[in-house]
Amino acid sequence: MKKTLSILQANRLYLAILLLVVSLGALLQSLSLTWGLLITEFGIILLPTLWLLRHNKINIRKSSGLKKPRASLLLVAGMLGSGAWLVTSLVEILIVQISGYAFPAPVGMIPTTPFQAVLLFIGLVIVAPICEEILFRGTIQPAYQNHTSGGIAILVTSLMFAIFHLRFQGLPALLILSFLLGFTYWRTQSLTITMVLHAATNFLAAIVVIRAGLFPTVELPIPSLPAGAFGVMMLVVGLVLLQRLLPRPQIDQQEKSEKLFSWKTLWPILLAGLLFIVVAFQEVSAGIRQSTLHLQSRNLPVSAQWTYEIQHKGGVPIGFAKCQWHMGEEFTNLSCQREHEGFEYQSGNSYFSSLAGTSTMNVEWLTENLNLVSLTQHNLFDTFQSDWKISNVGEDLQLNLQTQNEIFDPITFSPTTLVQEEWSWRLMGFSFGDGTSYSIDYLNPLTWRENTQDSGPLIEKDRMTIRGPERIIVPAGEFDAWKIILSKGQTAWYSVEEPSILLRFDATMFDFLLIEAE
Repeated sequence: MKKTLSILQANRLYLAILLLVVSLGALLQSLSLTWGLLITEFGIILLPTLWLLRHNKINIRKSSGLKKPRASLLLVAGMLGSGAWLVTSLVEILIVQISGYAFPAPVGMIPTTPFQAVLLFIGLVIVAPICEEILFRGTIQPAYQNHTSGGIAILVTSLMFAIFHLRFQGLPALLILSFLLGFTYWRTQSLTITMVLHAATNFLAAIVVIRAGLFPTVELPIPSLPAGAFGVMMLVVGLVLLQRLLPRPQIDQQEKSEKLFSWKTLWPILLAGLLFIVVAFQEVSAGIRQSTLHLQSRNLPVSAQWTYEIQHKGGVPIGFAKCQWHMGEEFTNLSCQREHEGFEYQSGNSYFSSLAGTSTMNVEWLTENLNLVSLTQHNLFDTFQSDWKISNVGEDLQLNLQTQNEIFDPITFSPTTLVQEEWSWRLMGFSFGDGTSYSIDYLNPLTWRENTQDSGPLIEKDRMTIRGPERIIVPAGEFDAWKIILSKGQTAWYSVEEPSILLRFDATMFDFLLIEAE
């Protein structure tokens, strides 16, 4: 019979490492995420585990099955790990949509240099799978298998692994991966196999993160619904192969099993669970705060005039826009007039075209919080015109829209809703910070509505993400700018130097680039 830690020793080790990760590990990773990750994995997770095993005269190779497996099993492990990520990445996206909030990647997670990318890859794909698997499948799960049934060992160790990452929103995806790792270890009794499975999962995650930092224009087919379906198939095939390649394991247990369900044994896990609840509460509270934009006009100009060059999506100038801004004690006003030529432009499968036209827009917001009060816009083209009018209806707003051919039913919405034509100027009152992300309501006054197969006003949920500062060049000069991205494709840049004026706005059809600010 293999010698392992007792369940109490395994639980104490788990709690001690968790507390060290939350305190010292978090501090190290706040200073440098990549180097902090490497130090955390080696110094906080791996070294205490190896010391306790050595102190109890336990041979990690014999107790956990750290040996070279058959090549066929390594291939199965890679298949299971890749399939797991393809599935869990979709699960995480679904949970974000259900919960209505998403936290940005930690500072330093998105690499900006090849050296950072290499360090991140080593940390995620090599170091983390080795260190974490030695702790969970190499130390904790064998302790439970030696004193309880295989099912309880898989269940408890999987829960401990998921809680260890302290991510409430990521818990469903983590549970899928941790149960897969636990079952695979129980079936193979090979720590090497679970290390490869874990590494394969992190490999795809690392590729996506590195692509975002170094190759932002490269489109990957993952994560996606077809990739998720393929991942399910990989998991099913991998588990079937695992069953066929290996017989059911026979694990000897000690005659005197520890009392698993007792305060003396469970107190470290209960304290870890309490810590997870506290972190989950903080996460949900922060997520709720993300659902509302907090805008203020404190650092905005009292009076200003801006001139913008209008370009089509090919970067060719086709017109100009002039905007006048005035901030009063109660209301803030914006008036914009634009004129542009007709154009046609095709890029790949995307086609853009517009008739020559003019547009006038008048917007009014509350100065206190920049909530929308009213908006009127008149759009006149060679053969088409439309009029938008947004006004108060009680505590809400109402959009009335008409073209020369049709009058649309009014649509009611909240004053905090961002409207297609005005949001880029309103968000000059935003408190910028890199990586923050918000769930917003977005109103497109006139667009194609897929559900009803017609054109008209549409309110949708959207996600707004802040990036920067970054250096941009517009006709007015070169600026350090904050960047706001809507998931539906619109982007705006704002000067870092206060007041944070709108420097560039890439709208649905046109791009506006600042020429002059007065």
